[in-house]
Amino acid sequence: QIAILKKKIVELNETKCAIELKKNMLLENNKHLEESLELIQSEFESMEDYWQKKIDEERVFFEKQMKVSETQFKEMELREKEYEELLTSMDTSKHNDSDRLYTIDENRSLEEKVNEWEEEISELKIQIEEIEINHEEELLTLK
Repeated sequence: QIAILKKKIVELNETKCAIELKKNMLLENNKHLEESLELIQSEFESMEDYWQKKIDEERVFFEKQMKVSETQFKEMELREKEYEELLTSMDTSKHNDSDRLYTIDENRSLEEKVNEWEEEISELKIQIEEIEINHEEELLTLK
């Protein structure tokens, strides 16, 4: 019976060693996984900060572009009012003289000014379109 008990003790010691070895392997694996998790969390936070910064920069850029566009739009509205006033004043002068034939007043400087304004309006429209296209492309690249 003592031999059986000694044999049992030896078997239990071997099982204990195997269990401790497996335990140590599991602890080491657990430690490795925890370190990997910490690295992943660190990288995630770094990327989150990076993209938040990019979004903030894009927001500031967009706000600047909106201010520029609004300013240009207001300038164009003012020019449009000037055109309307000019046309209205020309129409009123024509209506006052409606009873008789009037001579054609060729005012070269006004015509050139109108042509310049039309050209400037076209250029501003093109600039606005380019700004919008660039902005959309930048938004797409940020995605």
